[in-house]
Amino acid sequence: MMGQSAALDLERAFLFGDKDLTMPATANPILKALDGWVKRAGVQVYGYDRTEGETTVPKDFDPAAASFPINMFDAMLDAIDKKYLVPRRDLRFYVDWKTYSAYREQVMKRETALGDETLTGETTLSYDGIPVVPVPSFDDPEVIQLEGRKALLSKPDNMVWGVYREIGVEAQRIPRKRVVEHVLTVRTDCQYADRYCAVTANINQPA
Repeated sequence: MMGQSAALDLERAFLFGDKDLTMPATANPILKALDGWVKRAGVQVYGYDRTEGETTVPKDFDPAAASFPINMFDAMLDAIDKKYLVPRRDLRFYVDWKTYSAYREQVMKRETALGDETLTGETTLSYDGIPVVPVPSFDDPEVIQLEGRKALLSKPDNMVWGVYREIGVEAQRIPRKRVVEHVLTVRTDCQYADRYCAVTANINQPA
């Protein structure tokens, strides 16, 4: 149970960690422990207008458009250096369920064999030869509130992480509460082999 819980926490930290994140006291502090893959990606695209210095930069795609998320996928592919797109089958679009569902509905509407296979769940969704993968951690309500909805384009073997072998577990008994608390301590970090082989799509602004 502890291992499963730690794995979920580490996945959230590796994906969404941000040392500069402003967090309420009730938020999970592990999100500030390190900078994760979403922040470390060498290329960022946005679904909203933003300000850089005194300049207003227009959005790269519109998440409210009928063409979403295809317009987002196109923006991510346009932004990445094309040398990283070979071979395409090695890359992945990592998305939340809302984005995956929207793309699935668009594919199902096509009067083709692919539309039928998508309806029956007999095919893996892909866009332009790149698999589209729904990741449950991208639907984490705390992450969405603090950082907004995200999508990530990268190669799995480009996303490097490691754990120091000496993992500590300490127990503390609290008699009055009839509780024994266990604390797991681990030294770990994540990085990209090449951060420019990764594109983060910032779909909406944090709440």
